[in-house]
Amino acid sequence: MSGDIYENIIFPSHIDSRITNQSGCFTIHEIPKDNNPFIPINKNPRISVDTFIEITIDKDIKKDILNELYYVGIHRGFIYPGLEGLTSRLKFEIETTHNRRTLQPE
Repeated sequence: MSGDIYENIIFPSHIDSRITNQSGCFTIHEIPKDNNPFIPINKNPRISVDTFIEITIDKDIKKDILNELYYVGIHRGFIYPGLEGLTSRLKFEIETTHNRRTLQPE
């Protein structure tokens, strides 16, 4: 199997630009037996994972954060390379007032 495995977390090999850009990982979860509820990996006392934190972003500053990320080159076109990401990025450039100039006016 390629990629690194740490307990219940798999960090895949960078075989695709989408995986590389997202710096993602996959988690392995126990399947609940009978009618037991699903327990998220960060709440399971049998798994020692202390690297997850929850960040709540207030809706009033979401647009500002997206603009700052866009300014430094982090946008949907970067996270989702391909036609879907390119389309989302162009839509953002057209519909949003932002500080980064990528298209030169005629």
